Order: sequence, then structure tokens, then C-alpha cells
Amino acid sequence: MKIVFVRHGEPDKTYVDEKGFIGMGRDMAPLTELGIAQAKEASRSPLLQGCQIIVASPYTRALYTAAILSKNANLDILVEIDLHEFLPDKTFQVKGEEENSNLHKEFIKCRGEYPQGETKKWETISEIIKRTKPVMDKYYDLGYEKIVVVAHGGVIRRYAGIDVIAYGEVLEVEYNKEFQCFGWV
Repeated sequence: MKIVFVRHGEPDKTYVDEKGFIGMGRDMAPLTELGIAQAKEASRSPLLQGCQIIVASPYTRALYTAAILSKNANLDILVEIDLHEFLPDKTFQVKGEEENSNLHKEFIKCRGEYPQGETKKWETISEIIKRTKPVMDKYYDLGYEKIVVVAHGGVIRRYAGIDVIAYGEVLEVEYNKEFQCFGWV
């Protein structure tokens, strides 16, 4: 099965910061004008030709991107909760961009896995793979030949093996159930 990954467009966290949203409430941020343009550009990618469905993360920035792709590629959208972004705090209590950034820096310093004998607040790369791979397997088992997955950099890295993935970037990966996800890249 071919998976065409699309990273969501650039999010605008101004409103969620102003309102003081915490945890997953911060993931209700819409796209910026640039993010909308990035999604529109992604919807013109020739890699989308032949895709049968769009599978999207439940976060607003991904759903907004998927909606633009859906409109322009005439594809239905299915939402998969387990395609959400890396969790900087598994207790869902991140209170702002500064705390989020500090937790992400710790994740990077540890290269995505807890040091031996330690537990942190953030989700590990192994946990990201464990929750997302069954989603990909599901569509493989359903017999899809080519799907679009609108997700986040932290998810897409596990399948593309690329460190830097731009907002609105479109990447194609050949997937089967024996696929080996990437750890730290």
C-alpha cells in the first residue's frame, strides 16, 4: 500500500494562548493564512492522484488541512484518533507554548526515549509507533492500495525517516505490515 503523508499547514496558536487553553485544548489552533496556502498547495500534488481516502489526525490543524485536500481531491475523510501528534505531556496539562517547548527540548535531548530507569511526562518514539502502526495496518488489511494520511511531523518522521518535514510537505511511502518504523532521525 502506498501512503501519501501530508504534514498539516502552519498552525496559529494565538487564540489558544490568549484564552489560556491547556493540554489538548491547545490543539484546537486553526491554520494561519500561510498554513491554508500550504494546504492548498499540497492539494495540487501529483502524488494525490489515485488515492482512495484521506485519513486524518483529529487535531484542528490536521482536519483543516484534510478538509482542503478533500475539497480539491474529491476524497472522503476518516478521522483516526491515534494519528495525533507526539504528546509533550501525557497528563494533558501543558499550560502554554513555553512549557510545551521545554518538554519538547527534553524529548530531543533524550533522543525520544527515556533514559534507563527514568520516566518522563512526554510520549516516547516507541509509544508513537505503537499507537500509529495499527492505524496503518488497518487500512492495509482493508485492502486499500493508496491512501492520504494527514498528520504531524512527529508521526510522519516514524514512516518517512526524514528529520525535517515542512508544513504542507507531501511524501510517499511504500507500506506493508512488515514495515520497520524509524526511531530517532
